[in-house]
Amino acid sequence: MAEEKTKKRCQNLSKLEKAFALELIKSQEEIFERFQGANQGKLKKKLCWEKIALSGVCPENRGVEEIKTMFKNSKNSEKKALANSVDPDETPHDAAIFITKPYIE
Repeated sequence: MAEEKTKKRCQNLSKLEKAFALELIKSQEEIFERFQGANQGKLKKKLCWEKIALSGVCPENRGVEEIKTMFKNSKNSEKKALANSVDPDETPHDAAIFITKPYIE
């Protein structure tokens, strides 16, 4: 009988662990947010992600992909919270409608 390989689910990161990981990521913001060349930038980012994953963010061994996913999810949550907090009458897309449409009587 073939052995079944199932990935055991890790516990969710606590708020403290997330905050620690986000601080590490934000301390490397110039590497993650600025274009630094196709090859060199990619290499720098890869090394940075590995350093963050190995820095002890969590007692369990988290991989680079799990840390990247957590960061992506937190960025998306911030974007959604910001989008929901904006007054819909003051959004730029509403203003553009009135500027581009000529007034016709």
